[in-house]
Amino acid sequence: MKGRDSRSTAPAIGVLFVVLFFAFPRTFVEVKLIVLALIIIHFLALAYSRTIFIPSYLFVFYGALIIVGFLAAFVGAMRGNITEAISDGIRLYILWGILIPLLLTYFWQFNAMLILHYGIVIAGFTTSALNLTFIVSSFAGWSVFPESFSEAMLLKVGFHDGYVQIIAHNIGMLLFIVPYLLVTALRTDGLQENRLLVLLALAVVLITTVLSGRRALWIVTIVTPLLMWVFAMATGTCNRIRAYRIFAVGSIGLLVAVIAFTKIFFSEDTLLYLSSAFSAEDERSIQKGYLIDGFLEFPIFGSGFGGLTEYVRSEESPWLYELSYHQILFNFGLVGSVLLALSFSYTFIKAVQAVKADAVDGRNGVVSVLFGTLGLLIGAYSNPYLGSFDYILALGFLPLAVSRVPK
Repeated sequence: MKGRDSRSTAPAIGVLFVVLFFAFPRTFVEVKLIVLALIIIHFLALAYSRTIFIPSYLFVFYGALIIVGFLAAFVGAMRGNITEAISDGIRLYILWGILIPLLLTYFWQFNAMLILHYGIVIAGFTTSALNLTFIVSSFAGWSVFPESFSEAMLLKVGFHDGYVQIIAHNIGMLLFIVPYLLVTALRTDGLQENRLLVLLALAVVLITTVLSGRRALWIVTIVTPLLMWVFAMATGTCNRIRAYRIFAVGSIGLLVAVIAFTKIFFSEDTLLYLSSAFSAEDERSIQKGYLIDGFLEFPIFGSGFGGLTEYVRSEESPWLYELSYHQILFNFGLVGSVLLALSFSYTFIKAVQAVKADAVDGRNGVVSVLFGTLGLLIGAYSNPYLGSFDYILALGFLPLAVSRVPK
């Protein structure tokens, strides 16, 4: 079949795009559009000269997203919701829901897993370098980055008693990068290319994680090895964990030590900062009640795009909230929420089946993408990540990974 040899390659332009959206989410749209245009030109040239392979599960996943987008836009328009919010929803769920699978189909004409792997590793280095440099330079009183760059990346840092907290657009992407690299390093069925680079990237992203001050990221980093262990036992793949017995004993010992000696591991200020996330006075906890009340008002089809509650988080975008899943339930109702849940559950089951089968047809590395996706979804619970193109694109990696490689 024509073009089959290209499936062992990872074109630089594909890797570059992955790096751009992981390391620079929500920013430098013009640069991304230029790279996207080059990809489209290359894709059209490929389509003219060879057979195009279609990753089937990818279109099932985004098909559900597009259907929900149409429903939410229609409901929002019928309820007279804010036009800008409806337009944003149409752009994210429908337009990007069409374009993203086409983009990822381009990746699938080559070695899609290798493109993702190289892109994630490089993005790990890039994200860490940017944030660690900004932390050090801010502490020292230096001005390293141009003000325009810092504003575009939303770079801010606060030095508090017991912890450092950094704000940056790309910190959220570590929710995917850290679990991906952890699982790749700890299991034998992750992609093994450039293992030394993987370990180095893991080391720097863990340092960045510790200094980030992002509670969701801390939680994801801590629970990933434990979830991986449970997953290995449930799927009968314990033999794929490197030094399994040492890992099991070490994980249990570390967990017991952290619980038993919490005050030694963390200062009182750090513990207070962690516990404040679960306080009834936390802004997210306050939002929850309003969003649930809004859902109960329109439980079947939801409020649609642009639905509002009595709680205003942002004067500029009053239809946006931090609790992603509560907002999904509020906007899409039972119909849309169940459809999205079924779509992801179907993809998740296929991913588990691929890992259990120890597939040799090009799906090696699915387990790393699976845990990266789970990390992102855990972090999205209390952060509005699912309202961004970059994060919606990241969710497409799992259906891409489990799509069958053509024979």
